[in-house]
Amino acid sequence: MLFKIFVFEKRHQCNLLLAITLLLCLKNTNTIAQSKIRGKVIDGAGNALANANVLLLNAEDSSLVKGFVTSASGSYIFDSKRTGKYLITSTYTGYTQVYTPEFIINSNGENVEVGTITLAENSTELSAVSVTITKPLFEQKIDRMIINVRNSITAVGSTVLDILERSPGVIVDRQNNVITMSGKNGVVVMINGKINHMPFSAILQLLSGMNSANVEKIELITTPPANLDAEGNAGFINIVLVDDPSFGTNGSYSATIGYGRGATTLTGINFNHRNGKINFNGDISFSRIEARQTFSFYRKVNYNSKVTESNTVSDRDPVTTNYNGRLGFDYQVTAKTTVGAEISAYDDAFRMHADNTNDIFINRQLDTLIKVNNQDLDHWSKCGGSLNLLHTNHREKISFEVDYDSYRNNNPNNYSNTYYSGTGDSLYNQQTNSGKVTVINIFVGSLEYSNKLNDNLSIDAGVKASSYGFTNDVSVSKFVLGQWIPDNNLTTSYRLREDIPAAYSSLNVTIDEKNSMKLGLRYEYTNTNLGMPMHEDIIDKHYGKFFPSFFATHKFNDNNAVNVSYTQRITRPTFNDLAPFVLFLDPNTFISGNSELQPSISNSVSVTWLLKQFLFSASYNNEKNYIASFQTSVDSVINKEYLISQNLPSLKTIALNIAMPFTVTNWWNMQNNIIGRWQRVNAIFNSKPFTVEQENLTINSTQTFTLPKDFSVEAQGYYRSGSIFGTSVAKAIGALNIGVQKKLKDNKSKFTFKISDVFNTLVVKISNNFPEQNLVTHGNFQFVPRTFSLIFTHNFGNKNLKANREKSAAAEEGRTRVEKKF
Repeated sequence: MLFKIFVFEKRHQCNLLLAITLLLCLKNTNTIAQSKIRGKVIDGAGNALANANVLLLNAEDSSLVKGFVTSASGSYIFDSKRTGKYLITSTYTGYTQVYTPEFIINSNGENVEVGTITLAENSTELSAVSVTITKPLFEQKIDRMIINVRNSITAVGSTVLDILERSPGVIVDRQNNVITMSGKNGVVVMINGKINHMPFSAILQLLSGMNSANVEKIELITTPPANLDAEGNAGFINIVLVDDPSFGTNGSYSATIGYGRGATTLTGINFNHRNGKINFNGDISFSRIEARQTFSFYRKVNYNSKVTESNTVSDRDPVTTNYNGRLGFDYQVTAKTTVGAEISAYDDAFRMHADNTNDIFINRQLDTLIKVNNQDLDHWSKCGGSLNLLHTNHREKISFEVDYDSYRNNNPNNYSNTYYSGTGDSLYNQQTNSGKVTVINIFVGSLEYSNKLNDNLSIDAGVKASSYGFTNDVSVSKFVLGQWIPDNNLTTSYRLREDIPAAYSSLNVTIDEKNSMKLGLRYEYTNTNLGMPMHEDIIDKHYGKFFPSFFATHKFNDNNAVNVSYTQRITRPTFNDLAPFVLFLDPNTFISGNSELQPSISNSVSVTWLLKQFLFSASYNNEKNYIASFQTSVDSVINKEYLISQNLPSLKTIALNIAMPFTVTNWWNMQNNIIGRWQRVNAIFNSKPFTVEQENLTINSTQTFTLPKDFSVEAQGYYRSGSIFGTSVAKAIGALNIGVQKKLKDNKSKFTFKISDVFNTLVVKISNNFPEQNLVTHGNFQFVPRTFSLIFTHNFGNKNLKANREKSAAAEEGRTRVEKKF
């Protein structure tokens, strides 16, 4: 019971670790006298600006020393432990950024009074100030973890999916097209705050080809507020693309070549042009990734004393090509009003040839051998656009946005199955073709309003309408007597329409300088209709529900705070899961839809303690009608396995998270994250209830070393003990990634050499081991082998800073439920 031992029986070890940590912190703070830096931020009318951003910068290189948010009175205070020259900058939405003159902190501990910083609403250009801020790979906040992709050596030349696989608390199951976070698979993926409405299989396919060079950071939002959709019990993954806030024209481009069990090529460019009231920004990327794979499956069933075992080995040679592009435009109509538009498109093609061998044993004697030759194409394309408007007026903000996205998927498969007897004699050949054409059209519109009523009270409210249209045409035919004959049992067409109007309101209250809270309430009404030409209204559901949320924070002092939160969320069945289709992976393994699926409701409570740069959190989540994807169901009479999404009675999760960043020396930094988790799934198989319980420990550590002559090294590794996926159990897994980087003399170019999965240990092993339920299956999968990569990156243009305008994102509240590949 690893988790219980870690949490309960070894509590004195945690206390010892905490004591040592505190002593180290005290030792560091007592090395020199401590100075306090005080000041105040006001607007042009002399009113205090609460919640303004204030940054303490090192005057020599403008690197960030510490950040602060002003109090209700507009005041701020920094504690400084180091002598030197510093300056302060302050920003606030709708106001011009201001920098103070340099000032000096002496070793005698004298306090520094910076005075009053006045922020003006009018747009005036500042003198050029170069700000270089180096951030750690992982930053743990109260409600989310931030992965600073652009600052990581091991992230350079990677795909976004590679980075997510290495992130604390995130598990990527490529075989079943699932991403889990905090032990739950109801993850919502956003790009620039906009929900990606693709089927989840296509999302993974897209992320596996998305170049990290175009990504600024990834946010893992585990406790979403009321302004985000109630959909998704696990929270949101927000991929923030590069958007440079500089004057003039600037950007970067990169090129990657690598080799694992196949060649890897990635190229990408992002740009930003800002001049006066106009701003253009965008990016385009291309990737081609080869990755030879070997999968293995095992299944055992017992019926009337006849034990049937199936062994399948699949040798695959997939090649994925991805084109991805985005172009955005902003125009500042007035000092308070900005309009914008964005268009985006991508084309992603997964092509694979697989040779599969299926050995079937009866009572340990080889009975049948099946060789399957499979040709697979999974081609996704998408185009979309959005219009947005943002108006700010001192304390008020109004935003409006409409989004439209259209997706198309073409997924033909060809199978040639040759059957042999146990003695090796050829029996017969069977040829089958399957096809799937899916079209998804999504419209989302939102109107949001916020008002800071006074220094202690603000409100946010909004309405949203989402409309989803989904068509799915499935065809299966068999080659019989020289001609292709359609299989009418598996050939059909499905149409789904879903509308979700929603409204929300939240209240932000600052009780005093130490206590604040946020109350939120969201209402969503769902209309869902699924049908087919010969059978309309397979599903016709209409239901509405309120979703409350609560956040409270108490600050003991600037370095010590506690946060408590409660959220309720919903996970609706995906479109693909609901469609009553049946398709096959091999002659005896099928994927099936389930029109009986019901939405699940989860309740989550979390407590977080921030002590200086350290974070300690505990959370509890209880999900009713848990939707478990790709659950195994075996017909023991005919030895057929069906993979189907099912409602399980409940999933309970208790998690503990510790984030410990350390600066060992001025050239060695480390970030350590430890997550302990206990989960219990209550399930039903063959009408019999049973329970799956698992303790899980995840350790993720990143070590960054700054070396002479502009060299730097980063080592990032993680280990995850056994974990569960529905009723399936995944064995322990881990990997080590190492990167070496060299910056060139112009400080705009750099070369990076890296090795991903140094010891080639990323092999996913998933099993069901319940012989009493006649359910015994095993599978081994390695999707991305050890890869060696060389990357060149170059930044171009000037870096004269200008404040970035804040955008709304209507689709930030949308949610696709077109999940899993047919």
